[in-house]
Amino acid sequence: MIRYFKLSSLITLLIMTNSFSQEKNTYSVDVKVLQEEKILSVKQKMRFYNIYDVKLEEIVLEDWANSYVSNKTDLAKRISDEYSRTFTFAKNKQRGNTQIKSIDSDKVSSWKRQDSKSDIIILKLKSPLEKNEFLEVLIEYDIKLPNSKFTGFGYNQDNLYLKNWLIVFSNIIEKKWFNQSNLNLDDQSIQSSVFNINISFDKKLFLSSNLKRTETKIVGNSKIVTLGNNNQKDIKINLLSEKVFKQFKNNNVIVETDIFVESSLLESDVKFNRVSKFVLEYFNESNNIEMLVQKVDYDSKPFYALNQLPSFISPFSDKFLEEIIFLKSFLTNYLNNKLNLNKRENHWIYNGLEIFLIDKYINIHYPKVKFLGNISTYKFLKNYKISELGFNDLFINYTEYVQRINLHQSNNNSSEDFTRINEEIVVPYHSGVGLKFVEDLVGDKEFKYLLSEIINVSNKNDLNNVFFNYKEKDLKWFVDDYIGNRQSIDLVGTKIDKTYFKVEEKNSISIPYSIGLLKDNKFVYKEYFDGYGKIKVPDIDYDYFVVNPKISLPEVNRKNNWIDTRSKSGLKPLKIKLLADIEDPRYRELFLRPEFTYNFYDGVSPGITLLNRGFKNKPFTYEILSQYASKEKSLVGSLNLKYQINDESSDNYSKVFNLFYQSNHYDINKRYHLIVPYIQFNYRDSKNLRSNKRKTARLSYYDVNKDKSDMDSFNNYGILKFDFLSSNIGIIKYTRANFNTQFSKNFGNLSLTYEHRKLLDNNRQFQVRFFFGKFLWNNLKDNNYFNYNLSRSPDYLFTSNYLGRSEKDGLLSQQLVISGGGFKSFFNNANTNNLIVTSNINIGIWKWFEAYSDFGLIKNFDESSRFFYGSGIRLNILPDFFELYFPIHTSNGFEINDYRYNNKIRFIVSYSLESLGKLFSRRWL
Repeated sequence: MIRYFKLSSLITLLIMTNSFSQEKNTYSVDVKVLQEEKILSVKQKMRFYNIYDVKLEEIVLEDWANSYVSNKTDLAKRISDEYSRTFTFAKNKQRGNTQIKSIDSDKVSSWKRQDSKSDIIILKLKSPLEKNEFLEVLIEYDIKLPNSKFTGFGYNQDNLYLKNWLIVFSNIIEKKWFNQSNLNLDDQSIQSSVFNINISFDKKLFLSSNLKRTETKIVGNSKIVTLGNNNQKDIKINLLSEKVFKQFKNNNVIVETDIFVESSLLESDVKFNRVSKFVLEYFNESNNIEMLVQKVDYDSKPFYALNQLPSFISPFSDKFLEEIIFLKSFLTNYLNNKLNLNKRENHWIYNGLEIFLIDKYINIHYPKVKFLGNISTYKFLKNYKISELGFNDLFINYTEYVQRINLHQSNNNSSEDFTRINEEIVVPYHSGVGLKFVEDLVGDKEFKYLLSEIINVSNKNDLNNVFFNYKEKDLKWFVDDYIGNRQSIDLVGTKIDKTYFKVEEKNSISIPYSIGLLKDNKFVYKEYFDGYGKIKVPDIDYDYFVVNPKISLPEVNRKNNWIDTRSKSGLKPLKIKLLADIEDPRYRELFLRPEFTYNFYDGVSPGITLLNRGFKNKPFTYEILSQYASKEKSLVGSLNLKYQINDESSDNYSKVFNLFYQSNHYDINKRYHLIVPYIQFNYRDSKNLRSNKRKTARLSYYDVNKDKSDMDSFNNYGILKFDFLSSNIGIIKYTRANFNTQFSKNFGNLSLTYEHRKLLDNNRQFQVRFFFGKFLWNNLKDNNYFNYNLSRSPDYLFTSNYLGRSEKDGLLSQQLVISGGGFKSFFNNANTNNLIVTSNINIGIWKWFEAYSDFGLIKNFDESSRFFYGSGIRLNILPDFFELYFPIHTSNGFEINDYRYNNKIRFIVSYSLESLGKLFSRRWL
């Protein structure tokens, strides 16, 4: 076999050297797969041609297989930044690496790995490599494959998935090496090169690849396959224990895919031909194409709509989904090989074109498919706007949803700077919708001309110039304001009279737009304009004047694009709907949302919330909740009025003005009324949305009015409160500091809370909390109502979610809300009217089990200090949402010796759907 390998390498190299363009980099690779060890033994001869106008002092190689070497690499940090522990705390045998045995070249003096990047190799040259010169490098190395659960590359039981695995020459643009590490973005951007690979593996395995198979031999228990391609940018090979990939061919396309499972062979062939014909005809493609179209390419960046549901409740047929999944994966692979740009720096054009072409394909072949699939035909959805949306409308609606919570980013950023929701959803959808608008503006023929120019550019400046230099229309706005600017668009139409209207843009963004006139839900007139101002419309019968009626751009408010000319008052008709809906610009909308809450005094409280917001945020919102308290047989509820101003360019990204009112029962037959007006300012680094650092300043006034209680004498009081919160919440490190002051006519105090959590290298969590509280003055020294407490906050501001806030014994009295001293055990005389200093420490033992220790000092005015401590076991099932605490040894002694021990167990429980939603969405936002 060794002889065969050597001979095949020599023959391959001779073929490469004599048959292919001298301007292309070439790779001759022999790979032996050691199945049991999960190792690839590689001998590789590679040739680099300097086609650039620069003398090269060094050569940069990308060795992305070595990005799995430890939990300190850029790849590891990227994965952990998105709230995943899988790689950071993986066992060494699950990680991968590259062991280089030798690097030989007569033009290389030395080599080393870059200090800050484990997957970048620098070759120092003996003398500069001039333009049109070449060098050859012979490398021998072993790749230890990682578990594929991290990124899809590596092994999964007996299956091997190889992508971005070879050591390759980095690329050069504008005289600079790309020098890019693997960040699990699937965006390695190398020159189109010549590849010839001989791979030896267990003959029981099945091979699929995006390279052409030229020869297959069986030698003993091994299968040796020769693969090649003269024009390839990435090499994908799968070695699988079962044959799941099928091959499809037509005149100039060969595809291997594992997507068509539900469709018959005939149906699959029809879909393959329909998709390939659509793509190749659109690009006027005449070259032969070989591709590996995998479902995993779709799974890494799917459509985030209802087609994510399990098949038994999916609103789309499996056969339709297979075609759309195949289309998206086909386009991903085709565009990656077709465009010649740095994909990381020009993420938007790759993904935007993908969405643009999917939109076009759906409009041609499935124009009647709805956003909700067959669910849209259900009678109860008949009056909902969401049932009218087409499948392609998901692109603009997802974009607008994220824009309105102010989490979007400029499309022109490098993809390594994007948050996950922007990288996978917003930027592709926003870019695709923008390209669709440009096509509508210039026409299909001219757009194809622009596309032909894009295919031939190799850097960002030239890409921008394709739009800047277009003569027929001014497209500078598209690059500068739509792609390059984070500022959202807000076009607004104003009625002057039946004949004249005015169109403006609130954020001073100059873009072309169209206006349309609508009669009986059909457009009877449409025209494009380049400037804002007064517009005269034709003297025809119409119901609505609409800005951007058919091909729309995402806007922060599309309702002000629609004007109902039949309304004398200017008000649109009112529509009341259950639950929520996509906003319908033809109406004013109110939504009714059923609610169920519980506390010990009100009992189960069914009710209804009246609100003016559907799925998307809006600046002014109100929620009016009315509930029936089943125990008290009376009405309870709340009112929340909020006005939020988002700033898309400042670190002070939002200002919130809020008025909140609540009325519930705090004890049996005892009601409280709470009124809280507040102003809140939120801060973050506007230039780095991937950062988890946040700051919040909030000034609020709490007006409390309670029914008289035997437990205390404070029924009516007002407290002015100022909070400043600073946090940096990640999955590995978590820090949170909160400073607040409270002032009333009876007391004034200040407190500081600091929390720090860290996941140690052994996957155990260490957590420490520090609390300091001090009364500046206190006229109520003999009353504990407003005092600090070691283990249970009095919650006189009614901000904590207690199930039974007034209970002194029984299960509900054991509910724990971490505030004040944060102790888990109960103590006699644990209040203080002056000073409290405590620390709470937790450290992981095994999985959910942690040990905790509490230490604290409290001091009343004119009294000596008192010291308390407690320790025990914490069962940390879902941090901050469901936890159990079992005290063992405290200042009271050994708690477990007490026959009433079950009364000492504390628990944390949170059933807020909003809070739980944030827990599971944090890796996106």
